[in-house]
Order: sequence, then C-alpha cells, then structure tokens
Amino acid sequence: MTKKERISILQSLIVRIKQNKETGYSCVETMVEILIDMNTSEAKRFTPPTMADVSDYARKIEYQLDTDKFINSYEQKGWMVGKNKMKNWKAAVRNWKSNGWGKKEGALDYLVPLDTDPTEEEVDRLFPEWAVKEV
Repeated sequence: MTKKERISILQSLIVRIKQNKETGYSCVETMVEILIDMNTSEAKRFTPPTMADVSDYARKIEYQLDTDKFINSYEQKGWMVGKNKMKNWKAAVRNWKSNGWGKKEGALDYLVPLDTDPTEEEVDRLFPEWAVKEV
C-alpha cells in the first residue's frame, strides 16, 4: 500500500468517525468495522441482511427501527443506493437513525432518564392527550 493510499484511508476514517459520533456510534466500533471492511472488501461480496440481522443491529445501536420498512425499501431498489450497489447495510441503518427515518409506529423520540423526574414540557410532549388545555 502506498503512502497516498494510507493517507486517503485515514482521511476517510476521520470523516466516518465524525459522522458516526453524531449518531452515538463509538469511534472504536467504527474503526473495527472499517478495518474489517478493508480486509474483507475484495474477498467478500455484499449479501443482503436478514430481518433478524437488521433488528439485532438496530437494537444494539438503540434505534427502534421498523425493520420491514427498511428491508422492503432496499429490496424494491435491488439493494442500490442511488446508482451504486450497497456496500454496508449497517451504515444505511445508522443513516436512517440520524435522519429519523423508518421509526416504529409509536416509538418515542427520546426517553426520559429514570433517575430524574420529567419536566412538564417532557410530559406534554410525550403524552399530548394529558396536556392541560387552557380555557
């Protein structure tokens, strides 16, 4: 591997770490995933994930994803992203999470920490039907 190729890989690694940091995905997990991708990219072709794979991964990154919607969306497109074949379905799941797409029906936008009492605004936001209506 040339010096130029190594610099390019490091630059893309930094970009992906910054993107994944915003979604709560740790730097170590990102680096491990990239290294695995680099070592297996030539030998391994993309294989679409199973419903269980997507569901398990979404649970791991604490995302209440509608897995049917995710799988169906990409199956109808032939697992294409734009004009390119998908390379990493886990990255697609993280992208859906960061964009707020494909959330399960009734999933909360955020959870209230259990160690504190929720504020009135949080209760109103989570349970609008309980909100006190001013007359």
